[in-house]
Amino acid sequence: MLALVVSPLAAQRLPMRAGPGAQRNRQELEQRIRARFAQMIKQRLGLDDETASALDSTVQAFRPEREQLARDQEALRKRVQAFNIEGNGSDPEAQQLLDRMSELRQRENQLYQSEQDSLRKVLSPSQLLRFNLMRDQLAQRIQQLRMGGMMGGGRGLRGRGGGDGGGGIPQALGGGLPGLDPPLWGWSGMP
Repeated sequence: MLALVVSPLAAQRLPMRAGPGAQRNRQELEQRIRARFAQMIKQRLGLDDETASALDSTVQAFRPEREQLARDQEALRKRVQAFNIEGNGSDPEAQQLLDRMSELRQRENQLYQSEQDSLRKVLSPSQLLRFNLMRDQLAQRIQQLRMGGMMGGGRGLRGRGGGDGGGGIPQALGGGLPGLDPPLWGWSGMP
């Protein structure tokens, strides 16, 4: 099964009710999204089982680094927000934050290039372009669904009927419920 989009880090940010089943619900939703996305990728790119497996292996090889980068970006985002909220940060502290932003952007670009180079060994250029487009579209759809919930419009994060968000698959995947953060950069898909 292709695990191309959803990362555990993104799944951890699912806005579900607290309780013993919340983690299990997140994991189940993540698995459903991955399975549906894998089916879509295989079908739309016309992949045979061997190529689909090679694609999955390639994507999985980059997953730990993508997840670490996502954690580092989230930590930096929180530091920048704290700096802005407190309003009394110093220029040296601001410079450290700016330097860290540049470092993470460089890591992101290097990771993207490395992943694309590896994916080119598995997919044709046209398949890779469509693959990247599908990941980007999914990420955008998930972001739209999340923003709809934050702005009070649409079905938002809880989906139909105000449930716990664990019962469906995002519209972009043929379902009706939102649920996962998009990747922190447009090219990746989930995590």
